[in-house]
Amino acid sequence: MFFEIDQLINSFELGDSNRNRIIIRKLRKYGDSISEYLYERAVSAEDRFLSIQLLGAINEVKNDKLRKRMLNDADKEKDEFVLATFISLFRRIGLYEALPLIREKFSEAKDLRVKANCAEYLSEFGTMNDLYLLEKYFDNPSTRVSINSILASAMIAERIKGKCIQKLDSLYKSEDRVKANGALFAMKKLNVPVSKKIFGLSFSNSIVNNY
Repeated sequence: MFFEIDQLINSFELGDSNRNRIIIRKLRKYGDSISEYLYERAVSAEDRFLSIQLLGAINEVKNDKLRKRMLNDADKEKDEFVLATFISLFRRIGLYEALPLIREKFSEAKDLRVKANCAEYLSEFGTMNDLYLLEKYFDNPSTRVSINSILASAMIAERIKGKCIQKLDSLYKSEDRVKANGALFAMKKLNVPVSKKIFGLSFSNSIVNNY
């Protein structure tokens, strides 16, 4: 198998982005089975171009030691193009542990690729604590940084709203009339569809309207 992998790796060509994308797609099909091999080749490569392509070809990492090593290596990385590639990799493999590092790099990095990729990572793994940080970049001169920051904020807000609706729904189904009416009021404000009766409780419009 590794003979085929090496053939693909040796086929990367600087300046031929279409060819390189095809090779990366083929390598990604191997999943976790070659992630460690690709990573060793990436960090040992003298050619920066090859390192970036190989990092981009990794799309699944199950080994905890390797995940921790990647995180440590990214923290020490001085080349911002390589760092941006690491950040994309972390989003791709679901490296939740990278969140503190991503926040730090998003705030401190000057490279726009790094910032844009950080915002993209936060769109999937960020929390409400990241909304203020993201808002700072809504009007960034870089379109990609700006759009990714806005999108990340919207996606985080949607996740938070989903959790809130789930909680309201459980309160709405409560046999405690005060909790149920309060939840109904909140759900109407959020335009969330609700059934008329739950557990035999009928809700008074006067209570809801004056809540």
